[in-house]
Formats: sequence, C-alpha cells, structure tokens
Amino acid sequence: MSPDPSKHIPSKIAREAGDSIWVEFVTLATETKAVNLGQGFTNDSIPALLSKHLQDVAKSPERIDNHQSSSSDTTIVPNLNLSPEQLSQIAVMVAELLKPSIETIIQTTVSEIFKQNSNNLNNENINTINKNNHNQNSPLWGQPPSFITDNNLFSKMAAYAAENPDTINKKSKIAVVEKMPFMSEEDDKRIIEEIVSKCNLGDKLDKNTPPFRHKTKFSQTNSSRPQLIKIPFIDNVSRNYFIQQFHSITRNISTIPNNVFARRDLSPPELQFLYQLRRHAYSLNNSCGLYKYVISDLHIRELKNPRPLKNKTTQ
Repeated sequence: MSPDPSKHIPSKIAREAGDSIWVEFVTLATETKAVNLGQGFTNDSIPALLSKHLQDVAKSPERIDNHQSSSSDTTIVPNLNLSPEQLSQIAVMVAELLKPSIETIIQTTVSEIFKQNSNNLNNENINTINKNNHNQNSPLWGQPPSFITDNNLFSKMAAYAAENPDTINKKSKIAVVEKMPFMSEEDDKRIIEEIVSKCNLGDKLDKNTPPFRHKTKFSQTNSSRPQLIKIPFIDNVSRNYFIQQFHSITRNISTIPNNVFARRDLSPPELQFLYQLRRHAYSLNNSCGLYKYVISDLHIRELKNPRPLKNKTTQ
C-alpha cells in the first residue's frame, strides 16, 4: 500500500532534508578515502542525484514516524543514508567544478522537489503549513541551519576533503579523547591501554604512532581545559568501534570523570562547525533550563530523559 501523502508535511520534510544534506556533506568527506572523478558523473547529474535521494526521504513514512517517536533519542538533523561512494562523488564534483555552487544546487533542488509535493495537497493543508511556517523561526528550504554563521562553511568542508585526501584518510583512523585530566604520561598510557583492552582492540592500535597529547593554544597540561588525546588506529572500523564503546566502558572506571568523551578527528572546517553546534546546544539547554540537547558526532540530539542544569535551581 502506498503511503498517504496527507500524513507528510512537505515544509517539515524540506527543512529536515535541507538541514540534513548540509550536515551529510560534513560527514561524507571525512570518512571517505577515495576521491575519484572517473565514475561517469557530470556536473549536470549532481542535482538529479540529490533529487532522487531527497525524494526518497520525502516518500518514506518511516522517517516521519521515527522523528515523531518519543521512545528513543530524537535526531534533530537526520541522516540521508547515502553510501560513502555516492557522497564522495558528490563532494568531489562540487569541490572540483563548483558550477553551479553547492548552495545553488541544494537550494534549487530542495525547493523544486517540495514545491511539487506541496502542490499535491489541498488548499486547506497548504494554508495550515504556511501558517505553521510563519510561526516558526526556521531557515528557508535548502539553506544551512539558522545557527550557522558562515554560509560557505559546508562548501569549505567538501573542498577541504577533496583537496586533502591523504589528511582525511589519516584522520579517519584517529579517535580524539576530550577533557581527560592530565596527571602523568604514564597514567595517560595506562588509562588508554585499559580502555583499548576492554574494547578488545589491543592489536588495532597504530604501533608507529602511539597515543599522544595534542597541544593547542587553548589547552594546557594542567588546567580546566586539558590537552586532547589522539589515539591512532590501523583502520577506520577499529576507530569507530572505540568511539562507540568509549562511554559504556569509561563509566565503570572510577578515575575517569563523567564529562570525558571520545569523537572523530575532525578537519579545520569541521571543527568550526562543531564549535557552532556546541554553542547552539548550549543556548538551547539554557533556554529550557534542562540538559536536553547534546552533540553526537556532528549532529544535535535531543535526550528522551533530560536532566535539570546544574546551575539552575529547581523550585
């Protein structure tokens, strides 16, 4: 049975798809090793490829049901589930050709797709959608999320990945641990070895580059902002598994504070995006007085069981 189109809200889907495709261009390039233009794609085929997958998003009732479900954490910016090969090809074509620009492609594609879908609804539904959109402070279809201050940021991410494939490949195998207190190099080594061992990844560490503290101008050896720990693995799969298991393992190690976490090693444009996401999540949490929104990779997630903020007093 085909899905009932009246159950879909084109403006909502368009907004999600528009935001999502921007974020997917962040993740796509950082985890893709190959940058190969010899796949038979041309610049003119990019809008068609994006159109097909965005239409699949719009036609899937499961996406709406999952988004509205309260039984699990809700992703504010959903994934489009494109394959790494497809995402890589799109990113490379955008970075290499830039005619039209990525902004123009996405804005035009998303706008046209959901303009056609909205025409299939009756006037009552369209009026309701327009009224809801007017009351929501949401970005235009196909535009970056409203909290992004640099409209060219996502193009920069795709371009960086296309221009620096070796760096991206190297970063795809490195896990980064943030906020781990520094006591000594021996303690760092012992703690990392313990976590890696409990992940059964002892033989997956890069023997040529042992874990190390990454110095930045913002972090110091002994401060409230300890230096990052970078942990190189021999492959991307092992790195990803380490990140996935990190929280569940470290919560049972008494010497590791609860606020220590692991993430991917990001490119400079991705880091800029991460910092903006963190500021946005911080603002959202302060607005509602709850620890409700968290960063998961390069997405904002809404917790199903939010907690009161520590600096907020409850009546």
